[in-house]
Amino acid sequence: MMSDTIETITLQSPVSLVPEKPVEKRLTREKVNILWTGGFDSTFRMLQLSKMEVDVQPYYLCDKRKSEKNELKAISAITRDIIDHPETKCFIHPLAKINVSEIEPDLSITEAYKKLYANTLLGSQYDWLARFANSVPGLELSLEKSITSKAYICLWNYGKLLKIKNKETTYYVVDRENSSADLIKVFGNFRLPYPLYDITKLEMTEDYKELGFEHTMSTTWFCHTPIRNKPCGVCNPCKAVIGEGLTFRMPLSALKRHERLKKYGEHSLIGWHYKLHLKMGQLKAGAFSLLKFLRIQ
Repeated sequence: MMSDTIETITLQSPVSLVPEKPVEKRLTREKVNILWTGGFDSTFRMLQLSKMEVDVQPYYLCDKRKSEKNELKAISAITRDIIDHPETKCFIHPLAKINVSEIEPDLSITEAYKKLYANTLLGSQYDWLARFANSVPGLELSLEKSITSKAYICLWNYGKLLKIKNKETTYYVVDRENSSADLIKVFGNFRLPYPLYDITKLEMTEDYKELGFEHTMSTTWFCHTPIRNKPCGVCNPCKAVIGEGLTFRMPLSALKRHERLKKYGEHSLIGWHYKLHLKMGQLKAGAFSLLKFLRIQ
């Protein structure tokens, strides 16, 4: 299995830092490119990086999600939290926003993604995430340890990882000699931050506190289909948060929706009808009557 064969490589920094010259110091230190959604996992990694002498370039990919406004609002607030924290050492570059529609196509990546999807139901975002990583090699992808994560399962089943240690950062990369060609195509340009990849969301909550950012947990955003600017409780990220024991992040209305949908079944007529309206972002007319019927308003 992958976890039994993780190898560690230590890279020596070729550049010495010059403390007495802050500008030069910034120019010579490690740069970290990271995908940041404002969610629990990628924010945790941003907080980790805040304690390091690194330059951070965050990227946000826009694909017209209903939650984008909430995510960008969270990123703005958390950026301010990091900048204002007295122990912050990193420098954060302005958020780079990229439209998914503008990412260059790559048929070989898309075909590899389809093969992985056929066996793991890997999320469709990994097609365009992988294509974007082609233009930003070494891009950090914040994956946590989760047996329900399709990406985690995919990496576990089809590859092995190498652990890389730099002066400041530590991360995993796909072992190209011991992983499937399809996995390399889709995940080969990513870095998987350590120790994030080895801990669960629940374990992360304690680390948030140790980092001095306990209050920031409530600022993160994860729901893809918010209702009245609150988590819905039924989208995949909401189900993951609830399933991993972070119910304190959910409003009561979201927990009720989650329980009701479990009761009626996602594939029942009621469950299907409700999720269809959520996906379309049209909680009006018939959807409102359905919500009333389910007693989850």
